[in-house]
Amino acid sequence: MAYDMTEVMDAYDILTAQVKTDLDEQFTKNRIKGTEYADAYKDLMNTCLQLSIDVPLKGTQLEIALADLALKEKQLEIMEQDLLIKEQELLIKQQELILMDKQIDKIDQDILVSIAQEALTVRQTEGFDDNLRQKMLEIQMNTWAMMFSSGLLTETPDIITSDEVSDLYCFMKEQVLDAACNPVTP
Repeated sequence: MAYDMTEVMDAYDILTAQVKTDLDEQFTKNRIKGTEYADAYKDLMNTCLQLSIDVPLKGTQLEIALADLALKEKQLEIMEQDLLIKEQELLIKQQELILMDKQIDKIDQDILVSIAQEALTVRQTEGFDDNLRQKMLEIQMNTWAMMFSSGLLTETPDIITSDEVSDLYCFMKEQVLDAACNPVTP
Protein backbone atom coordinates (compact mmCIF):
# COMPACT_ATOMS: atom_id res chain seq x y z
CA MET A 1 0.00 0.00 0.00
CA ALA A 2 1.34 3.41 -0.92
CA TYR A 3 1.39 5.88 1.95
CA ASP A 4 0.57 9.52 1.74
CA MET A 5 3.88 10.77 3.13
CA THR A 6 2.48 14.26 3.70
CA GLU A 7 -0.19 12.79 5.95
CA VAL A 8 2.42 10.66 7.77
CA MET A 9 4.72 13.66 8.28
CA ASP A 10 1.89 15.90 9.48
CA ALA A 11 0.79 13.29 12.03
CA TYR A 12 4.42 12.72 13.13
CA ASP A 13 5.03 16.46 13.57
CA ILE A 14 1.88 16.93 15.64
CA LEU A 15 2.56 13.90 17.86
CA THR A 16 6.28 14.61 18.43
CA ALA A 17 5.64 18.28 19.19
CA GLN A 18 3.17 17.26 21.87
CA VAL A 19 5.57 14.62 23.29
CA LYS A 20 8.48 17.11 23.38
CA THR A 21 6.31 19.72 25.10
CA ASP A 22 5.13 17.23 27.73
CA LEU A 23 8.65 15.79 28.30
CA ASP A 24 10.20 19.26 28.54
CA GLU A 25 7.59 20.29 31.08
CA GLN A 26 8.22 17.18 33.18
CA PHE A 27 12.00 17.70 32.93
CA THR A 28 11.69 21.38 33.87
CA LYS A 29 9.63 20.47 36.94
CA ASN A 30 12.32 17.92 37.87
CA ARG A 31 9.89 15.07 37.70
CA ILE A 32 12.18 13.13 35.33
CA LYS A 33 16.00 13.12 35.06
CA GLY A 34 18.38 12.93 32.08
CA THR A 35 18.40 9.13 31.50
CA GLU A 36 14.67 8.84 32.17
CA TYR A 37 14.13 11.68 29.72
CA ALA A 38 16.20 9.90 27.07
CA ASP A 39 14.46 6.53 27.59
CA ALA A 40 11.00 8.12 27.56
CA TYR A 41 11.93 10.20 24.51
CA LYS A 42 13.14 7.12 22.60
CA ASP A 43 10.05 5.05 23.49
CA LEU A 44 7.62 7.86 22.76
CA MET A 45 9.26 8.76 19.44
CA ASN A 46 9.02 5.11 18.33
CA THR A 47 5.33 5.15 19.30
CA CYS A 48 4.83 8.48 17.46
CA LEU A 49 6.51 7.03 14.36
CA GLN A 50 4.34 3.91 14.47
CA LEU A 51 1.15 5.91 15.00
CA SER A 52 2.09 8.30 12.18
CA ILE A 53 2.62 5.38 9.80
CA ASP A 54 -0.75 3.92 10.83
CA VAL A 55 -2.65 7.17 10.07
CA PRO A 56 -3.05 6.57 6.28
CA LEU A 57 -3.90 2.91 6.93
CA LYS A 58 -6.54 3.88 9.51
CA GLY A 59 -7.88 6.49 7.09
CA THR A 60 -8.16 3.86 4.35
CA GLN A 61 -9.82 1.45 6.77
CA LEU A 62 -12.24 4.18 7.76
CA GLU A 63 -13.02 4.90 4.08
CA ILE A 64 -13.57 1.19 3.46
CA ALA A 65 -15.80 0.94 6.53
CA LEU A 66 -17.80 4.00 5.42
CA ALA A 67 -18.12 2.63 1.88
CA ASP A 68 -19.24 -0.74 3.30
CA LEU A 69 -21.78 1.04 5.50
CA ALA A 70 -23.10 3.00 2.49
CA LEU A 71 -23.36 -0.25 0.51
CA LYS A 72 -25.26 -1.93 3.33
CA GLU A 73 -27.62 1.06 3.56
CA LYS A 74 -28.31 0.78 -0.19
CA GLN A 75 -28.89 -2.97 0.17
CA LEU A 76 -31.29 -2.28 3.01
CA GLU A 77 -33.16 0.28 0.86
CA ILE A 78 -33.39 -2.29 -1.96
CA MET A 79 -34.68 -4.91 0.47
CA GLU A 80 -37.27 -2.46 1.81
CA GLN A 81 -38.39 -1.68 -1.76
CA ASP A 82 -38.58 -5.41 -2.52
CA LEU A 83 -40.69 -5.88 0.61
CA LEU A 84 -43.06 -3.09 -0.49
CA ILE A 85 -43.36 -4.67 -3.93
CA LYS A 86 -44.11 -8.07 -2.37
CA GLU A 87 -46.74 -6.50 -0.11
CA GLN A 88 -48.37 -4.83 -3.14
CA GLU A 89 -48.29 -8.11 -5.07
CA LEU A 90 -49.90 -9.87 -2.10
CA LEU A 91 -52.59 -7.18 -1.91
CA ILE A 92 -53.29 -7.60 -5.64
CA LYS A 93 -53.56 -11.39 -5.21
CA GLN A 94 -55.98 -10.91 -2.31
CA GLN A 95 -58.10 -8.56 -4.43
CA GLU A 96 -58.06 -11.08 -7.28
CA LEU A 97 -59.23 -13.82 -4.90
CA ILE A 98 -62.04 -11.60 -3.61
CA LEU A 99 -63.07 -10.88 -7.21
CA MET A 100 -62.98 -14.59 -8.07
CA ASP A 101 -65.12 -15.38 -4.99
CA LYS A 102 -67.65 -12.77 -6.14
CA GLN A 103 -67.67 -14.25 -9.65
CA ILE A 104 -68.21 -17.75 -8.20
CA ASP A 105 -71.06 -16.41 -6.05
CA LYS A 106 -72.59 -14.81 -9.16
CA ILE A 107 -72.29 -18.08 -11.09
CA ASP A 108 -73.90 -19.96 -8.17
CA GLN A 109 -76.75 -17.43 -8.10
CA ASP A 110 -77.17 -17.73 -11.88
CA ILE A 111 -77.34 -21.54 -11.55
CA LEU A 112 -79.94 -21.29 -8.77
CA VAL A 113 -82.01 -18.85 -10.84
CA SER A 114 -81.71 -21.12 -13.88
CA ILE A 115 -82.84 -24.14 -11.85
CA ALA A 116 -85.77 -22.16 -10.43
CA GLN A 117 -86.72 -20.94 -13.90
CA GLU A 118 -86.56 -24.48 -15.26
CA ALA A 119 -88.76 -25.73 -12.39
CA LEU A 120 -91.19 -22.89 -13.06
CA THR A 121 -91.27 -23.71 -16.76
CA VAL A 122 -91.92 -27.39 -15.99
CA ARG A 123 -94.71 -26.45 -13.59
CA GLN A 124 -96.22 -24.04 -16.11
CA THR A 125 -96.17 -26.78 -18.72
CA GLU A 126 -97.82 -29.14 -16.24
CA GLY A 127 -100.30 -26.37 -15.46
CA PHE A 128 -101.23 -26.10 -19.13
CA ASP A 129 -101.76 -29.86 -19.23
CA ASP A 130 -103.83 -29.67 -16.03
CA ASN A 131 -105.88 -26.82 -17.53
CA LEU A 132 -106.46 -28.88 -20.68
CA ARG A 133 -107.71 -31.83 -18.60
CA GLN A 134 -109.90 -29.51 -16.54
CA LYS A 135 -111.42 -27.92 -19.65
CA MET A 136 -111.96 -31.35 -21.17
CA LEU A 137 -113.69 -32.53 -17.98
CA GLU A 138 -115.84 -29.35 -17.86
CA ILE A 139 -116.84 -29.71 -21.52
CA GLN A 140 -117.75 -33.37 -21.05
CA MET A 141 -119.66 -32.73 -17.84
CA ASN A 142 -121.50 -29.73 -19.29
CA THR A 143 -122.31 -31.65 -22.45
CA TRP A 144 -123.66 -34.66 -20.50
CA ALA A 145 -125.55 -32.40 -18.12
CA MET A 146 -127.18 -30.59 -21.06
CA MET A 147 -127.94 -33.83 -22.81
CA PHE A 148 -129.46 -35.32 -19.64
CA SER A 149 -131.49 -32.22 -18.88
CA SER A 150 -132.83 -32.01 -22.45
CA GLY A 151 -133.64 -35.69 -22.58
CA LEU A 152 -131.33 -36.39 -25.54
CA LEU A 153 -129.24 -38.80 -23.54
CA THR A 154 -131.33 -41.71 -22.37
CA GLU A 155 -128.57 -44.06 -21.27
CA THR A 156 -125.60 -43.32 -19.04
CA PRO A 157 -122.39 -43.24 -21.14
CA ASP A 158 -119.81 -45.96 -20.58
CA ILE A 159 -117.21 -43.42 -19.46
CA ILE A 160 -119.37 -42.51 -16.47
CA THR A 161 -120.48 -46.05 -15.63
CA SER A 162 -116.92 -47.44 -15.92
CA ASP A 163 -115.74 -44.81 -13.43
CA GLU A 164 -113.30 -43.14 -15.86
CA VAL A 165 -114.78 -39.74 -15.00
CA SER A 166 -114.18 -40.45 -11.29
CA ASP A 167 -110.56 -41.34 -12.04
CA LEU A 168 -110.12 -38.12 -14.01
CA TYR A 169 -111.75 -36.14 -11.18
CA CYS A 170 -109.49 -37.77 -8.57
CA PHE A 171 -106.41 -37.11 -10.68
CA MET A 172 -107.35 -33.45 -11.05
CA LYS A 173 -108.07 -33.21 -7.31
CA GLU A 174 -104.62 -34.69 -6.48
CA GLN A 175 -102.97 -32.20 -8.83
CA VAL A 176 -104.70 -29.28 -7.12
CA LEU A 177 -103.81 -30.54 -3.62
CA ASP A 178 -100.21 -31.27 -4.62
CA ALA A 179 -99.78 -27.78 -6.11
CA ALA A 180 -101.26 -26.22 -2.96
CA CYS A 181 -98.94 -28.20 -0.65
CA ASN A 182 -95.80 -27.81 -2.77
CA PRO A 183 -95.85 -24.40 -4.43
CA VAL A 184 -93.08 -23.65 -6.93
CA THR A 185 -91.08 -20.56 -5.93
CA PRO A 186 -88.76 -18.95 -8.45
